Amino acid sequence: MREHLGRIESEAQRLNELIGQILSLSYLDTIQEVELPEHVSLSELVVDLLPDVQYEAAQSSCVITTKIAPGCNVRGDAELLRSAVENIMRNAIRYVPDSGLIHVETAPVEKEGRMLSVVRISDNGPGIPDGELMSVLKPFYRANKSRYWQHSGFGIGLAIANRAAGVHGGTIDIRNRPEGGLTVEMCFPHTLEMA
Repeated sequence: MREHLGRIESEAQRLNELIGQILSLSYLDTIQEVELPEHVSLSELVVDLLPDVQYEAAQSSCVITTKIAPGCNVRGDAELLRSAVENIMRNAIRYVPDSGLIHVETAPVEKEGRMLSVVRISDNGPGIPDGELMSVLKPFYRANKSRYWQHSGFGIGLAIANRAAGVHGGTIDIRNRPEGGLTVEMCFPHTLEMA
């Protein structure tokens, strides 16, 4: 009986997580932009997330390195931005091999005459087939279907991150690294240093 109750509890938690993600995605689909935006430091947001994700990464002996630059400020909803960055970091943890490497970086960058605040997350996992790179931003799409049951998740996290970036006037770029692995880069319009 305990075995069955444990299984029911585990499945109930997964279902609860799925419902929460669907509600987040549904909410993001109904808004065009963030109401009452506040100044958010992407660098501080990443630093605040690190203890939780490093604890999770340590469970599979994964190492997270960082390069955090000051001055990566945006206007937006701190919780939506946090959720977007956290989803990408947790995906990296999920797909890197045991003792894998993840690098998280924030930087102000000038592109095409515009200042952007960038969060870049790179890993040494298996990457994504080139033909599926943009598809993983769609809800419920999962690359590497042959390994579907080896990894938890529902294929919603990157869709939430993509939509959160969009409502903040930002973008997500996903690319395979030449040396193996994946880089996910979120770019947002940069705002001036917070007072």
